[in-house]
Parts: sequence; C-alpha cells; structure tokens
Amino acid sequence: MVASYLVVNSRKVNIDDLYHGDRSSIYWFTAGINWRAAVAWIVGFAPLMSGFIAAVNTSAVVSSGATELYYLSYLYGFCASGLVFVALHKIFPARSLDNFVKNGVSAEETRHYYRTKWDNIGYENQGPMGDNKIDETITVNDASAVDRV
Repeated sequence: MVASYLVVNSRKVNIDDLYHGDRSSIYWFTAGINWRAAVAWIVGFAPLMSGFIAAVNTSAVVSSGATELYYLSYLYGFCASGLVFVALHKIFPARSLDNFVKNGVSAEETRHYYRTKWDNIGYENQGPMGDNKIDETITVNDASAVDRV
C-alpha cells in the first residue's frame, strides 16, 4: 500500500472510484483483482515460510539462512513486496490508473478537489447552529469559569 500510494499513484487517489465496485473504477484492474499486488505479496511472503515453520514447530529443521531471513521478515517483506509491486506497475501499467496519475493535475490539486467536494469545511468552521461563534462555559475545578469563543 505504501509503494502504491507513494510511487505508483504519485500520492493521488480517485476517491469516487474507490466506491465503485465494477469495471467503471480505475481500481478494478483484471476481474476486480490487481494481480501485480498478489505477485508482490507472494514474493514478500513465500521465502519467509520455512523460517516461520521453524519458529512455530521447534522440531522442524531448516537452514540457518532461512531462520535469519525470518528474523528480518518485516524488513524483507516490506522492501521486496514494494520493489516488485513498483516494478510490475512500471513494466505492466494499468492503463486507467496510469492515465489518472499522469493527467497533469498535481496530488495537492487532487486532494483539494476531493476535500472541497466531499468534506463540509464550512460546517467544521462554524458551530452546529451555523453561526461563526461557539459560546459555551467550561467549569474548571468548580471554582472558576472560562469563556471559550
């Protein structure tokens, strides 16, 4: 997910398409599955299995290299999966996602577009009754009152 967001998607997310569970979404890929992610997960997971088996079953005998690799499972899995995921997206790009990422709109502009479209910023800056001030009294130690504006 980190490699997808930072490298492949260039920090751009199409919020509307996240909620489309059909071919109209740029995140649909092949039959609803991103095969690049599955391959990257296998590359990051499979080599660690023998070390995992040895950690769970102490009677299992595996090489010391497999055990040492398992000790570095988080680092290996994160880096190997990320690199394979990025490489597969560079070699076999998903056309609709690639078009969205390279459409000339920056990540900040995309974020601003979806924030103004979906977040009700005006309500967040105003009180629940629509006024610009929130007047309330907060009692501190039952001895003094503080007016908060």
